[in-house]
Amino acid sequence: MRPLPERHAPPPRRPVVKVCVLTYNRPRPLEDCLRALDAQTFPHGAPDLHIAVIDNHATPKVTPEHLQALVTRFPATVLHQPRPGIATSRNAAILAAPPLDYDFLAFVDDDEVACATWVDALLAAQAVSGAAVVAGPVVPILPDDAPAWFRRGGFLQPSDKPDLLPVAGASTGNVMFSRALPDSGIRFEEKLALVLGEDTIFFDDAYRAGFPMVHAANAVVYENIPRHRATSRWLIRRWMSIGLVERHKLLRRMGRGAAMGHLAFHGVRRFLAGFLTAVPFLVIAPLGGWHIVMKRIHHACRGASMILAIGGLYAGERKR
Repeated sequence: MRPLPERHAPPPRRPVVKVCVLTYNRPRPLEDCLRALDAQTFPHGAPDLHIAVIDNHATPKVTPEHLQALVTRFPATVLHQPRPGIATSRNAAILAAPPLDYDFLAFVDDDEVACATWVDALLAAQAVSGAAVVAGPVVPILPDDAPAWFRRGGFLQPSDKPDLLPVAGASTGNVMFSRALPDSGIRFEEKLALVLGEDTIFFDDAYRAGFPMVHAANAVVYENIPRHRATSRWLIRRWMSIGLVERHKLLRRMGRGAAMGHLAFHGVRRFLAGFLTAVPFLVIAPLGGWHIVMKRIHHACRGASMILAIGGLYAGERKR
């Protein structure tokens, strides 16, 4: 009697991961970003990785030939999305950039460089936690001539979180999420197409919908900070972006009257607390305490932006 042939279980299916990079007229940083993606390594096993570049310029600047010269190890496509607005481009990344049958979608900015095991670390954190959203730290690389007060203040430094810590939000500078989010109808808010904060609202919607999120401490990306951002003016514009985002978040959670009341109360409180505590420290600013003053100004700007947001006004940084 012949022995029965051995039966082997089929190999587990590799997860399909789509890494999306939005870009607008930043060819040199984009090249560095794509080279880092092409150099990814996978100690825990390689996924089925695809790279999609979404070009948001009015006329195409990234050609398929240029992309294929930079990314040689993985399938890579470029999608031209001419409508202005980062939220519009992010939605195009979700809905139109191939492949459409992905398991996870990751975002990294075009001026960032991922560590060699970035995708692997995101997938490892997801496999252990089962989270629908996995977010990693963005470590700033400051220019050599950045002011001393800017360095001491650590204004762009990510908070030090332990690996797999549950979190209540994320940003698209370093994140991977399950396709269950867009399948549930969650989209980037296109009313904020040309301002900051569309990612804050996207992940706030996901959190309120019950999608678990964790921090992946080992999934590090590095962001080269240009000199014009290492200034008090740029920080203030950045901080003045908070109020309108807060308005949209509150209107999703409560009635209009309650939302406006929240903005008014907390906006005035933050503004007065920041302004009144900043004034005494102006004395020590010339002695190297300007970073302390700026941290108080941060609170004042956040409060002022919330007050302006009551009327739907925005005085912060704008994006293409």
